[in-house]
Amino acid sequence: MFKKMLIGSLCALLSLSGIKVIHAEEEQDVKSPDNKIESKAGDQKFLEDLNADGYAELGRYKVEKLKDNIYHWDEGTRSLPGGATDGEGNMNNPSSMYFIVDEDGVILVDLGNGSKDPNDLKNAKTIVKSMVGTKPLTILLTHNHGDHVGFASTDVSNIFDDVNVEKVYISTLDYNDDAKKALKQFVDANKMATVNDGDKVIIYGHEYEFTVVSAHTEGSLMIKDATHKALITGDTFGSGFIWALFETNNGNPLAALNEGLVKARAVMNEIPDATILAGHRWQQFDASNPERPNEMTIQYFNDMAQVISGLLNGTTITKPYDVVTWAPDAIELSSNGAKAKIDTLPKYVEAYKKSVTNMQEAFVYSASDKLSIDSINSNAAPVFVVYPDGNLTDDEALQFIKDSGIQTIVDRSASKVYIAKPSNNVEFTEADVQRFEEIVKNIGVSANFKLIGVGNGATFINQYLTGYMNFVSGLALINPEAGKEVNVSVPTYLVTDNQAVIDTYTKANKATLVSDNMYQNPNSRYEIVVVNSDTSISAVDATKEAWDRVLNKFGRIGNYSEVYKETATWYSRPLLSGNTTSDQARKYQYFDSIDSITNMQREVVTYDLDGNGIKSLWYEYIPNEVANAEAGTVPVVMLLHGNTNDPRTQYDTSGWAHVASKEGVILICPEWQGHTFQGYTYDPMTTDDNETPDSDMIKMLEMIEEKYPQIDKSRVYLSGLSRGSINTTNAGLSDVKYFAAGAGHSGPFGASEVNKQQAELNKDQYDMPIIFFTGDGDEYCKDAFDANGDNAGLQVAQVYQLLNDMEVTRIEDINPDDSYLYGVPWTTRYTIEPTEENIAKMNVGVIENDKGIEISMARIYGWGHWNYSPDAQMMWDFMSRYARDLETGESIRLDKLTPEVPTDPSEPDVEVPEEGEVTTPDPVESGDKTSITSLMAVAGLSLVALTGALVLNKKRKS
Repeated sequence: MFKKMLIGSLCALLSLSGIKVIHAEEEQDVKSPDNKIESKAGDQKFLEDLNADGYAELGRYKVEKLKDNIYHWDEGTRSLPGGATDGEGNMNNPSSMYFIVDEDGVILVDLGNGSKDPNDLKNAKTIVKSMVGTKPLTILLTHNHGDHVGFASTDVSNIFDDVNVEKVYISTLDYNDDAKKALKQFVDANKMATVNDGDKVIIYGHEYEFTVVSAHTEGSLMIKDATHKALITGDTFGSGFIWALFETNNGNPLAALNEGLVKARAVMNEIPDATILAGHRWQQFDASNPERPNEMTIQYFNDMAQVISGLLNGTTITKPYDVVTWAPDAIELSSNGAKAKIDTLPKYVEAYKKSVTNMQEAFVYSASDKLSIDSINSNAAPVFVVYPDGNLTDDEALQFIKDSGIQTIVDRSASKVYIAKPSNNVEFTEADVQRFEEIVKNIGVSANFKLIGVGNGATFINQYLTGYMNFVSGLALINPEAGKEVNVSVPTYLVTDNQAVIDTYTKANKATLVSDNMYQNPNSRYEIVVVNSDTSISAVDATKEAWDRVLNKFGRIGNYSEVYKETATWYSRPLLSGNTTSDQARKYQYFDSIDSITNMQREVVTYDLDGNGIKSLWYEYIPNEVANAEAGTVPVVMLLHGNTNDPRTQYDTSGWAHVASKEGVILICPEWQGHTFQGYTYDPMTTDDNETPDSDMIKMLEMIEEKYPQIDKSRVYLSGLSRGSINTTNAGLSDVKYFAAGAGHSGPFGASEVNKQQAELNKDQYDMPIIFFTGDGDEYCKDAFDANGDNAGLQVAQVYQLLNDMEVTRIEDINPDDSYLYGVPWTTRYTIEPTEENIAKMNVGVIENDKGIEISMARIYGWGHWNYSPDAQMMWDFMSRYARDLETGESIRLDKLTPEVPTDPSEPDVEVPEEGEVTTPDPVESGDKTSITSLMAVAGLSLVALTGALVLNKKRKS
């Protein structure tokens, strides 16, 4: 194994309590940083190389410039890089240190492995003096392990003799007796200072915020440096893997790690381009590790969180970890597709699982361990929080969950329900608001949060939780007393005869009476209030009715920001704590929950597609109305999930389920990456994201077409999220003959040389219409929108222009006025203004060849990196205009076909429109506005009526 580290043998110092807390000093004026190293001391060639090339070596050490003001120092030279073996058979395991260089001083992060070799110490001393010069130096220690404090503990020479070390910061929890011994020179000089979780310290005019994550060590630190756009992590989250092997006082390092990941992702969303300064940087790039993360981003933290969450739902892979002889039962946790691993002990896994369901704030019924390939949904599963009428025992709480039907819902969704407990063990009062926040923290981020109150619990919600309704997707209040005003809409079910309570929620939803006891906002189907005036109904029966009439209908996701291009992705929602303004002000968009769909059949399929003995997995969703349809009449959309997502992601969250239910479309959701469920890993369907043709995904498609003769092979479409969008881009070029059109979400991500080769190969025979939707609050894509030069969106447009025989946009010809949407010179532009149902403004650009084949891209203002459910219908309206002639390979614009006039005199006359008359909108100049409805109306002729005009069910032209 590539990572058999020396950490354990390098003095894994124990953690203990510490001394004083360091609070922020008086803030100094921030001065312009000095980006160049200047010193009269040290090796002149070392300085010349570093300033000239951003890289220099001295003996066994190297220093490399990572970005302005930040330099990386370790023992990984070009002749003996990290992971290599020296002449004596010893593996080189560099430990990273970092210099942060400013005008008023220098910070050194960590003190590495150290050395007793006189030459090493001389060179290290030269490096320190060269980097620091005459400025003062402050040292930040991420934790107390020997390979991170090594240069302090050396007894041969002091490499800091010629510099002014002002302070050495370490966490209170890691400043124990062993640490004091290792840091003796600084202890004796009274240089030591300790920090606690949340402390902020001003160093050389810039703020450094310290977060303690008790996973690798008791006091491991994450340090935010917003000024230099850096996140200092040491070994807190590892460098591709983390050792969560050591005993910590909390006894639950995985829970601590999970909480730390939430905070790390919050920082990365605040500073999306932050550089992560990890403890063993070489491991990030080590070629012997096929899952190396390379430059670490928010995705690394997402991947690690996925490994932890998989412990509850069966998707985590567990293997023996036989590296550490002192822990023979150690295990390594990983997750398919994730570039992060956790090395830990079985007892810590059990402690984490127990902590999830053991809360003093609530009785928790968790069905997370029931997640399997047969579960109904996962990404948008409903999570229930119930406030009963006072205190319930655990047995009473469980009985309510069973009797009300919640257990059945939660079991099939592998979800959870929390029955709240009053802090006084009698009834809920204002004192329980903090407990509610603790419950929400435990849930994490839910896109389908259901809140139910009964009697005293309903009154508590009505009086104290109305400020939290912006993220509630369904509210049920059974016999509440009057409460406070609600400032945002929330789909509501009420059991009450109190008109004041009814008025509160109808006002919040802008709802008017539309039928007996049913109120709805005329401009939004989501904003409803259903009233049951029979106050004698039991809580159990009322809960059942609430589910059927309101709670099963909608989800809600906080993936939007009103701040232009601020990172808005849902999994970074601010934690509730104390002042909850950020959560209460954040917009949460409604979407239609799949729980309300009643006309879809589903089949879970596992099959060995390539005869290698490993089965692949996919889901088939068939509307009842097309289950027995005529041969060759039903369109198909293949939905591709994002990186490491569940294969059901696109059915659950994209809006496609409701489109398919309404339009009669078969949906196919493949596990194209090969995921793990309950210990079984399925076979990936592509190893190159479909850059080259005829992957196992095509084998699957051909099997499905044979299985369902009602499929119209000329109307097979492709859509994907994130990395699924990459696959859509690629397959639209390499496998173009199989698909009539494509649609990507949270992309595009650029074009490769292979893409260009495939476009050249296919351009003389095939065209491919394609559309992309992306939020400009998407941390992976947002910087490309306003580019005047080369960018990912432009590259994809160019390669599809090549395929579709269009004039290819040259960078030098880009008009700055076009830069708002990748710099592509769109011939048609649309502006879509939000309605009360859709919170985001959109810009849409379209270019079209002389055959009517379109390339389109849409910018969703303020949206993050995730599905935006309203655009599923827009994708369908775009793609369904196209079919592929299976005989010639030609693309067909269905909405521009002229239907045949019946020759049978008994048939009614059919008015033949002029070509394009029915569906082609008036040209829209830049800046013009149109509604979502008018954009959707582009398709006018019935696709069923046009079926006869197509060449159906023939072998595709090869």
